[in-house]
Amino acid sequence: EGKVQRHHSRPLDLFAMLRALTTTGLRVLPPPLLLLGGAAMASFLIASVGGQGRSWEGVVLHERPDLYEADGTTLKSGTGMKALRLIANRPESGAVGDAMGRLVPILKQVVGEINNSTTVLPDYVLELYLTDSMCSVEYAVQSSLRLIYMNDPGFFHMQFGPLCSDPTGAVNDMIQVFKLFQIATISRGAFLSDGKRYPYLCRT
Repeated sequence: EGKVQRHHSRPLDLFAMLRALTTTGLRVLPPPLLLLGGAAMASFLIASVGGQGRSWEGVVLHERPDLYEADGTTLKSGTGMKALRLIANRPESGAVGDAMGRLVPILKQVVGEINNSTTVLPDYVLELYLTDSMCSVEYAVQSSLRLIYMNDPGFFHMQFGPLCSDPTGAVNDMIQVFKLFQIATISRGAFLSDGKRYPYLCRT
């Protein structure tokens, strides 16, 4: 599971984002923070337990409020930036508990590093649209579809998650219709290795 399985060729800048976003477990330091030394590592470990106890459903993470209007989701005109929008479908409840709550502080740090970098995805601002998958096939598909249909065609560019293997496969079946690429972390089911069955899936 440690190797990235690329079943669909994508622009290199998307894989730069993939490397920055991906963790191999809830307590593994994301690659951008490795460059920041001990202080960043300490804050990472504290943050990994600091996001629990609230609902993150419907929250949009970008960590660049200076680029946005007051609503927090509309890019200001004249910034020259383009939004790269991901559906971040993670369990906030259900079989594995509040995985979302443990991940959100980490995601905020990593998204902040990416969106403040001049070398990783220049001219883009990464946006994560959080929604609960409950580690459930039915709920993961419903919550992802809800976000897709609430917005204009082509609004989203990728899917980040879900976490559990069966929901990951079901969501990939659905997003193929919308030509969305999927990044799946910690989805270990061997059946997901079938590149013909899941052509838009990249596991780490």
